[in-house]
Amino acid sequence: FGNYDHLRVTGAVNLPVSETAALRGAFNVVHRDGFLSDGANDDIQQSGRLRFKWQPDSDVTLLLNADYTHLGGKGGDYVYLPRRPGASPYEAQSEPAANAYMHGFGPLGALSDDVRADSRQDTNLLNLSAQLDWTLGDFATLTLLPAYRKVHARYVTHFAGSFTGDEKSEQASFEARLGNSGPDLTWVVGGYFFDETAPNSVNDIYVSDILQNYHILYSPKTRAYAAFGQATVSLADSFRVIAGARYTHEKRSLTGSIPSAS
Repeated sequence: FGNYDHLRVTGAVNLPVSETAALRGAFNVVHRDGFLSDGANDDIQQSGRLRFKWQPDSDVTLLLNADYTHLGGKGGDYVYLPRRPGASPYEAQSEPAANAYMHGFGPLGALSDDVRADSRQDTNLLNLSAQLDWTLGDFATLTLLPAYRKVHARYVTHFAGSFTGDEKSEQASFEARLGNSGPDLTWVVGGYFFDETAPNSVNDIYVSDILQNYHILYSPKTRAYAAFGQATVSLADSFRVIAGARYTHEKRSLTGSIPSAS
């Protein structure tokens, strides 16, 4: 418990499923009112995670992970600096006196619309991942790491104007490693793949119909491949030689438009 009606509850439980498998669940809930005068800069979030471990023998271990987080409330916002003479340091931009102060900045302040007390956020984050470790005798250990992440962020924030976003992102990655560690030689080789898209994301920037009113549409994409390897040779107790190499190819693209909404 804390000030601004702060409440945080965290918990976790480990459950044996069988002699070779186990399950772990965890959650975190936070609620705190905002410290700006219009309630912004609060902290509202809920998250949960579920992990599963399976180890059928000493050579194979499988970990599965899923987690989800939601961020809500009014979200972050700002105050004017330098602030209005005599104003509280927590005076939000949406206060009538703060709007009057903003309109006094010449020559463009008079052309700006009032900042409204409509800041908010609604963000959802989902992650799925796994890790497989397979010991191939005395030769090496094979590690496989697939992962997927999805983010959808919707928000309104202010900086002497209104910034509205509806942003989406999906990421997929896969890493494979083969390596071993011994007293005289430690080595690893592997590869990595990454793909990210943010389809149909939208940002709106609004100060006033006269100054700035833009509707931004964009869809960035990133695709990357990599191969790597490293070896460490111990020639003596106090002397080692390390050699490694990595090659990465990455391609990024962006399509979209910035039309004026006025």
